[in-house]
Amino acid sequence: MLYEVFARKSRGEPLRHIGNLHAPDDELAKVYAHTTYDEERWFDMWVVPRDRFLEVFNRDDADVAGAVVPASAERPAPRADLDIAPGAASTAVGG
Repeated sequence: MLYEVFARKSRGEPLRHIGNLHAPDDELAKVYAHTTYDEERWFDMWVVPRDRFLEVFNRDDADVAGAVVPASAERPAPRADLDIAPGAASTAVGG
């Protein structure tokens, strides 16, 4: 199975993609990731099976200028009860 590997060097830093690897199961994927990408001093590291990624959209697959967005896919209105600083959503991946 193919896994994608993500890591960050310090708390609060966004995860970044650092590579991929083949492993027969999740436990060995963690071992392979640690031994393969240990050249840096990482704060934390994550592996994700590639087939578990969910594609939101791909601009190469559609004519974006002529695409019609279904009503069910329209962006929801902002919620006033959430207090999220600008840019906070992009750094929240992985905790």
